[in-house]
Amino acid sequence: MTRPPSAVPTVHDSRTLMVEDLSRLLAHLPFGAAAPGAMRPLVLDENVLEKSTFRTRVASLGYLRRLYPLSGSLMHCAPFRELWQSTEARGALALLLALDRDRLLARSAPFVLSLPVGQAVTWPDLARFLRAQGECFSDKTLGSSARNLLSSWSQAGWLSRQVPKRRTRPPVTPEAAALALLLGYRGGARGLALLQTPQARVLDSSPDTLDELAFAAARRGWLTYRRVADVLEVTFPGWEGATEEAP
Repeated sequence: MTRPPSAVPTVHDSRTLMVEDLSRLLAHLPFGAAAPGAMRPLVLDENVLEKSTFRTRVASLGYLRRLYPLSGSLMHCAPFRELWQSTEARGALALLLALDRDRLLARSAPFVLSLPVGQAVTWPDLARFLRAQGECFSDKTLGSSARNLLSSWSQAGWLSRQVPKRRTRPPVTPEAAALALLLGYRGGARGLALLQTPQARVLDSSPDTLDELAFAAARRGWLTYRRVADVLEVTFPGWEGATEEAP
């Protein structure tokens, strides 16, 4: 996971992770190369996102495109769609994809991951953290962004949904582990280093747990897994040609 540059705008000054909207869109998009061209009529003409106005449809599609690699082939290939079938994993899958593309979401990650499980958190806590990291928004915008970020982490499963929000143990699944390993692999990690990448650390699990989840993912056909002592080999033969667009 690479942190988006500071010049890249954030969706979180206006929206959240939009997991429900993403789920509705993917439910109607076909696999493969036809998917990017199908997005606009689905959202604007057929209103699959169920928005009340045309302007909201246009804005929502724009935000989704900024958050997720919808114009690449990664999200439209069969292996990813198989991962997405797990409703329990969708929040984590969306988070992993969006962290590389949304600057403010990435900047909030150390704050959320540092919280002990069960600890309450409020938006002023996060706003102060972001201000200390050099964010130059107005107080009003920073407060709104902090609220949106907490909502995103709740949608992903790292915070509870009730108020006050509390740090929770996220539902890390073989699906989430498979995507985290794939993203780390594409970033150049190999062997045991795959269990220590930024993507893997976001899953808030020990290397041993991730290793077990990787083995489970291999049994489901999402990757190949071979380990002898401290030598780990993981490959992704089903994902060839599944590319991401740049943020």
